[in-house]
Amino acid sequence: MKLGDVLFEYGKKYGETLSKNDLGITTLRVNDEFIISFEESLDQRFIFIYSIVQVIPKGKEGEDLLVSALEGNLFGNETGKATFGYDPHTKSLVLFLRLENETFNLKTLESEIEGFIAYLAYWKAKIIELRRKEPSLK
Repeated sequence: MKLGDVLFEYGKKYGETLSKNDLGITTLRVNDEFIISFEESLDQRFIFIYSIVQVIPKGKEGEDLLVSALEGNLFGNETGKATFGYDPHTKSLVLFLRLENETFNLKTLESEIEGFIAYLAYWKAKIIELRRKEPSLK
């Protein structure tokens, strides 16, 4: 099943609004809190699901955030099946998930997106807590 078809079915089933841009990237807004993007790899072997967690602050606060993210990323302890990356265009910490396109269907999306959103929420809350503990992390 094609990515667009799966996302259409997901949107219809859950009443979610999805939008697609000129680059073929489809976005889903969840609870006006998260924007999750979906796109196929250039070779169409994989589906990428990703979301910006936080713009990386400059200096020590950015270093502290990256260290925390890398510690949480180790063995998936605080990221589940997802992992962290850095987007140089937005200078952001990005949580992403790579799925096999060949086996991608609505059931796969439903099971994977739930955990992905849970880890996004976890990291948003964790960053707020880190800011309280570390005034430099803003």
